[in-house]
This record gives sequence, structure tokens and C-alpha cells, in this order.
Amino acid sequence: MDQKPPKEWKQLSHPSKTAIITQIYIARLDLFFADLDLFIARFESSVSKLANNYNLPIRKTIDKISDAK
Repeated sequence: MDQKPPKEWKQLSHPSKTAIITQIYIARLDLFFADLDLFIARFESSVSKLANNYNLPIRKTIDKISDAK
């Protein structure tokens, strides 16, 4: 009953400062790319609306880009 947990468990329960900082930066990068995706979607939507209003051929280009994703 008095078995010690494996060393890996101890490392996981007490992460180093470097590991914590790395996780924070990864989370910030995730948020940055999520914001970037949102900006691109809004931009494509705005350009699409303009293209529809003025019957511009740019709509076909946007559709091709969206289909490629």
C-alpha cells in the first residue's frame, strides 16, 4: 500500500516554470490563430457582399479559395 508513484507522475504534478510558460505561449498562439481565422472569415464575407452588390467576378475567386480549404 505504501508504493511510491512513478517518477513521471511526480514530474506531471510539479511542472517546471519552463513547461508552464511554454503552455501559456501555446495557448496564446492558439488564440492568435483563432482570431486570425475569424478575421479572414469576416474579410471574405465583406468582400463577398461587395462582390454581390457590384456583380464582380471576385466572388468566383472567393468560392475557389473557400473550396480549397
